[in-house]
Amino acid sequence: WAFSTIGNIEGQWQVAGNPLVSLSEQMLVSCDTIDFGCGGGLMDNAFNCIVNSNGGNVFTEASYPYVSGNGEQPQCLMNGHEIGAAITDHVDLPQDEDAIAAYLAENGPVAIAVDATSFMDYNGGILTSCTSEKLDHGVLLVG
Repeated sequence: WAFSTIGNIEGQWQVAGNPLVSLSEQMLVSCDTIDFGCGGGLMDNAFNCIVNSNGGNVFTEASYPYVSGNGEQPQCLMNGHEIGAAITDHVDLPQDEDAIAAYLAENGPVAIAVDATSFMDYNGGILTSCTSEKLDHGVLLVG
Protein backbone atom coordinates (compact mmCIF):
# COMPACT_ATOMS: atom_id res chain seq x y z
CA TRP A 1 0.00 0.00 0.00
CA ALA A 2 2.73 2.50 0.87
CA PHE A 3 4.90 1.58 -2.13
CA SER A 4 1.90 1.66 -4.46
CA THR A 5 0.84 5.09 -3.20
CA ILE A 6 4.32 6.61 -3.31
CA GLY A 7 5.10 5.05 -6.72
CA ASN A 8 1.91 6.60 -8.07
CA ILE A 9 2.87 10.03 -6.74
CA GLU A 10 6.42 9.72 -8.11
CA GLY A 11 5.12 8.86 -11.56
CA GLN A 12 2.38 11.47 -11.62
CA TRP A 13 4.79 14.13 -10.35
CA GLN A 14 7.19 13.40 -13.21
CA VAL A 15 4.43 13.15 -15.86
CA ALA A 16 3.29 16.63 -14.73
CA GLY A 17 6.68 18.02 -15.83
CA ASN A 18 8.56 17.89 -12.55
CA PRO A 19 11.91 16.15 -12.03
CA LEU A 20 11.68 12.44 -11.22
CA VAL A 21 12.33 12.15 -7.50
CA SER A 22 12.45 9.20 -5.13
CA LEU A 23 9.88 9.76 -2.38
CA SER A 24 9.54 8.31 1.11
CA GLU A 25 7.44 5.21 1.75
CA GLN A 26 8.65 5.36 5.36
CA MET A 27 6.73 8.60 5.82
CA LEU A 28 3.51 6.65 5.25
CA VAL A 29 4.49 3.51 7.15
CA SER A 30 5.43 5.52 10.24
CA CYS A 31 3.15 8.55 10.06
CA ASP A 32 -0.12 7.50 8.41
CA THR A 33 -2.44 7.23 11.43
CA ILE A 34 -5.38 5.93 9.37
CA ASP A 35 -3.63 2.76 8.17
CA PHE A 36 -1.66 0.10 10.01
CA GLY A 37 2.00 0.65 9.08
CA CYS A 38 3.70 -2.69 8.49
CA GLY A 39 0.33 -4.36 9.09
CA GLY A 40 -1.13 -2.97 5.87
CA GLY A 41 -3.20 -0.13 4.59
CA LEU A 42 -5.24 1.29 1.76
CA MET A 43 -4.02 3.64 -0.92
CA ASP A 44 -7.09 5.92 -0.63
CA ASN A 45 -6.36 6.35 3.07
CA ALA A 46 -2.71 7.08 2.34
CA PHE A 47 -3.54 9.76 -0.24
CA ASN A 48 -6.02 11.33 2.18
CA CYS A 49 -3.47 11.24 5.00
CA ILE A 50 -0.87 13.02 2.87
CA VAL A 51 -3.33 15.75 1.88
CA ASN A 52 -5.11 16.17 5.22
CA SER A 53 -2.30 15.56 7.72
CA ASN A 54 0.78 16.80 5.91
CA GLY A 55 -0.56 19.60 3.71
CA GLY A 56 -0.07 17.45 0.60
CA ASN A 57 3.69 17.32 1.10
CA VAL A 58 5.65 14.12 0.48
CA PHE A 59 9.19 13.82 1.80
CA THR A 60 12.13 12.59 -0.24
CA GLU A 61 13.46 9.08 0.22
CA ALA A 62 16.90 10.57 0.89
CA SER A 63 15.61 12.61 3.84
CA TYR A 64 13.29 9.93 5.27
CA PRO A 65 14.64 6.55 4.08
CA TYR A 66 12.78 3.26 4.25
CA VAL A 67 13.90 1.18 7.24
CA SER A 68 10.87 -1.05 7.88
CA GLY A 69 11.94 -3.94 5.65
CA ASN A 70 12.43 -6.17 8.68
CA GLY A 71 8.99 -5.39 10.10
CA GLU A 72 10.05 -2.60 12.45
CA GLN A 73 7.94 0.53 12.44
CA PRO A 74 9.89 3.49 13.78
CA GLN A 75 8.14 6.40 15.43
CA CYS A 76 6.85 9.11 13.11
CA LEU A 77 9.26 12.01 12.60
CA MET A 78 7.59 14.88 10.75
CA ASN A 79 10.30 17.53 11.13
CA GLY A 80 13.58 18.05 9.33
CA HIS A 81 12.74 16.34 6.04
CA GLU A 82 13.05 17.64 2.50
CA ILE A 83 9.79 17.98 0.56
CA GLY A 84 10.12 16.20 -2.78
CA ALA A 85 6.59 16.57 -4.13
CA ALA A 86 3.16 17.83 -3.19
CA ILE A 87 -0.35 16.64 -4.02
CA THR A 88 -3.74 18.25 -3.60
CA ASP A 89 -6.02 15.25 -4.10
CA HIS A 90 -6.32 11.88 -5.79
CA VAL A 91 -8.61 10.34 -8.40
CA ASP A 92 -10.64 7.17 -7.86
CA LEU A 93 -11.15 5.20 -11.06
CA PRO A 94 -14.11 2.94 -11.80
CA GLN A 95 -13.65 -0.83 -11.53
CA ASP A 96 -13.52 -1.08 -15.31
CA GLU A 97 -10.43 -2.40 -17.10
CA ASP A 98 -11.02 -0.29 -20.23
CA ALA A 99 -11.38 2.91 -18.20
CA ILE A 100 -8.27 2.07 -16.17
CA ALA A 101 -6.29 1.33 -19.36
CA ALA A 102 -7.40 4.61 -20.94
CA TYR A 103 -6.47 6.58 -17.82
CA LEU A 104 -3.12 4.83 -17.61
CA ALA A 105 -2.29 5.56 -21.27
CA GLU A 106 -3.15 9.23 -20.90
CA ASN A 107 -1.98 9.98 -17.35
CA GLY A 108 0.69 7.50 -16.31
CA PRO A 109 1.02 5.15 -13.32
CA VAL A 110 -2.00 4.07 -11.31
CA ALA A 111 -2.07 2.66 -7.76
CA ILE A 112 -4.35 -0.39 -7.77
CA ALA A 113 -5.40 -3.14 -5.37
CA VAL A 114 -5.32 -6.80 -6.36
CA ASP A 115 -6.19 -10.16 -4.85
CA ALA A 116 -2.70 -11.59 -4.38
CA THR A 117 -3.86 -14.98 -3.10
CA SER A 118 -3.03 -16.84 -6.31
CA PHE A 119 0.50 -15.48 -6.65
CA MET A 120 1.80 -15.05 -3.11
CA ASP A 121 3.83 -18.26 -3.52
CA TYR A 122 4.59 -17.77 -7.23
CA ASN A 123 7.74 -19.57 -8.35
CA GLY A 124 7.57 -19.42 -12.15
CA GLY A 125 5.48 -20.05 -15.22
CA ILE A 126 2.21 -18.54 -16.38
CA LEU A 127 -0.57 -17.91 -13.87
CA THR A 128 -3.79 -19.39 -15.18
CA SER A 129 -6.12 -19.44 -12.18
CA CYS A 130 -6.26 -15.92 -10.82
CA THR A 131 -8.85 -15.03 -8.24
CA SER A 132 -10.35 -11.63 -7.51
CA GLU A 133 -12.45 -12.25 -4.46
CA LYS A 134 -10.69 -10.02 -1.94
CA LEU A 135 -8.41 -7.09 -2.56
CA ASP A 136 -5.42 -7.56 -0.29
CA HIS A 137 -2.35 -6.08 -1.95
CA GLY A 138 -1.46 -2.66 -3.38
CA VAL A 139 0.62 -2.53 -6.56
CA LEU A 140 1.58 0.09 -9.12
CA LEU A 141 0.18 -0.37 -12.63
CA VAL A 142 2.59 1.18 -15.10
CA GLY A 143 1.63 -0.19 -18.50
